[in-house]
Amino acid sequence: MAYVLMAVPAELVPAVTAFLEGQNSGRSSSDHSAASGGEGEEGFVHGWNRDLVQRAYRESADQMRRLLRFLGDQPNVEVSSYELADAIGARFGWNTVAGMLGAFGRRSVNRYGRDEPMWEYRFDGDGRILITMPNGPAEAIQSAVEASEKF
Repeated sequence: MAYVLMAVPAELVPAVTAFLEGQNSGRSSSDHSAASGGEGEEGFVHGWNRDLVQRAYRESADQMRRLLRFLGDQPNVEVSSYELADAIGARFGWNTVAGMLGAFGRRSVNRYGRDEPMWEYRFDGDGRILITMPNGPAEAIQSAVEASEKF
């Protein structure tokens, strides 16, 4: 495993640390599905289902909703943390995304009982995270967005 030094804004250090502690870069994305017991509801991974994804979307802050909408608008497309940062206008670029993903990971465990996120992920050769949102959560997020726009 290669290591890199990087500057992280002080207020993001706890979130980035938590995110990194929650990762096991020795496993591939397919290993993550197998470790969680595979797929449950069709089109979903890691034990997530439509209701849980929509609940997570509703309970998310605006910035995280933007991130989820971006991923939901691109089902089965691999997206890097840099692309996510650009798409949501993240103040500190991929560092902000790392903090958001770490916070979402803690919330997933503590509030939704899911040890893994609603998406597949892997790390590239440089240690950057690449995320792929499956069809199930993507459609659930799109439905949640449409429902929220009605009110």
